[in-house]
Amino acid sequence: MWTTALQLFSFSLLACFFLLANYEETQKIATVMLLCTLLMIAAVYGSVKYVMGAHYSFAEYFETDQFLFIGLSNCHLTVERSPPPGNCPYHVIYQTSTYETSPPCSLAKLHVLLADKELPQALILAPSFDGYVVAKLNHLHWPEEGASQFAFRSTLIDLKDPSPVGSKIDYQDLLFTLFDNDSRLLYLVLNSTSSQRRSVSCYIFYADLSKTQISFLYIGQMPVHPENDFRVLWSEDPYERKFYYGVKQDEELGLYSVPFNELLSVLSTGSPGTLELLFHDDRAYFSVTHDVVLSYMSSSSRIVYFTLHLKKKNSNGIVCELPSKKSKLSSSVSLSLLFDSHYCALRNKETSLENCSLVLSNMALKTFVLILVIRIRRRKKTSMDETFARAESPHIHTYPAFVAETSDF
Repeated sequence: MWTTALQLFSFSLLACFFLLANYEETQKIATVMLLCTLLMIAAVYGSVKYVMGAHYSFAEYFETDQFLFIGLSNCHLTVERSPPPGNCPYHVIYQTSTYETSPPCSLAKLHVLLADKELPQALILAPSFDGYVVAKLNHLHWPEEGASQFAFRSTLIDLKDPSPVGSKIDYQDLLFTLFDNDSRLLYLVLNSTSSQRRSVSCYIFYADLSKTQISFLYIGQMPVHPENDFRVLWSEDPYERKFYYGVKQDEELGLYSVPFNELLSVLSTGSPGTLELLFHDDRAYFSVTHDVVLSYMSSSSRIVYFTLHLKKKNSNGIVCELPSKKSKLSSSVSLSLLFDSHYCALRNKETSLENCSLVLSNMALKTFVLILVIRIRRRKKTSMDETFARAESPHIHTYPAFVAETSDF
């Protein structure tokens, strides 16, 4: 990322040597030295502005352009490819400007289903017309690039003829849901109404994909330890095979991870997960995919999206800020990512991930060249009016992010 900065600084230094070599008079040397100093300051300033400014891209941050944003908002499934350099995802605009209040889709929950020999799909949980938990698989559609330079596609979610989940489980009792792609286990954690005092239970179902329509086989039920009452914003990372949750501590929010195979132990005993990150301000939402944390915080006048890679310690994250007339986003809003082989599978409609892996291996050199092109293109100033002709997306900014207990954001 600092390559261009070094090039600019080196160029200014060579220019100074050239000027000094052609001016031997003492009275002119001082003037030339002053010009050299101003030139190098300008180069450093421009380089820093370049590195931290409007031409940084998500593709460069993720070190791949093989990724998709997958979202749920306003009763629509949304899919977006890598945004143009210097721009936030169109999801930031879309999710901030839309708000759906009518059930059942406004209460829907999204899980991305990644199964062998199946294209990536969206598992939508929603209340039936009589208020019980139902589910429906929805296709993810490849987004084509439009006139705005954003490759974004929005599709109304399909809840026609859904599959029941369990025997008449009240949707309003749900606290959170989790899906384990490895074992295809769906966890429903809800307030239990089987006793007079409040208790929390976890219902476990196996998602059967062997038929044309998904069905759910009841596995069992277990009580949930009260310690989990303080754990919020649960989500899953199918790539790293971990669940995540948050714990609020005064004005901070701790992000904890739990391996897939340790979830039942954590839920039943209340044992803690592993602290991965400490936000120094509250978050209204977060998800983790392939170690990438997507989160947002909101106030009465703005909504701020954050992107951070857990494995990039002492690196910069990305922040997207947008004014908003709403104090918060819809509770059904969610956002996650697809990477690499699953990106390839959806693009090519190829169900064999092995074939996609071979394609990606063959494209390694092309991807490397593309990243070089992105870096070169970043040097070219793009007109804001031209870039935002349709999307009106805010520029991205970077911020220091230290992935540890002393994280500084």
